[in-house]
Amino acid sequence: MIPQSIWNQRLYIYGALFLLIAIIYAFFAIYKKRKCTAKVDAVVTEVKTRTSRYSPVYLPICEYYINGIGYKRTGPPHHDNVLPVGSTITIAYDPNKPQRAYIPGRDERIYKLRFATFIFAGAVMFIAGYLLSLI
Repeated sequence: MIPQSIWNQRLYIYGALFLLIAIIYAFFAIYKKRKCTAKVDAVVTEVKTRTSRYSPVYLPICEYYINGIGYKRTGPPHHDNVLPVGSTITIAYDPNKPQRAYIPGRDERIYKLRFATFIFAGAVMFIAGYLLSLI
């Protein structure tokens, strides 16, 4: 049987790892938002379908052109097909690196959800480690 102090340490370490992952997600989201200042209209050229556990997930593939060069960007997953093929969507991209892009509003929700999930998991692990140390 593993001593209780080792469980406390493991919970603190796992909690710290989850919090670190949350910070990394936040850093990348902020970095991308600061770098991607130019906007362009992109056309949804394809919608890929993946099967999740309960329902299909749709991944829109958007294509946009900067200075005559075409770029493709996969949008965030959706459970309902809200972007039909041929529709246009505004994409924010980095003028110095046009392949670095995100879809304002849609990608931000994914980053916020991941950030909140890892913050919550890390906090729960820290609290559990603390409560176990009181026993």
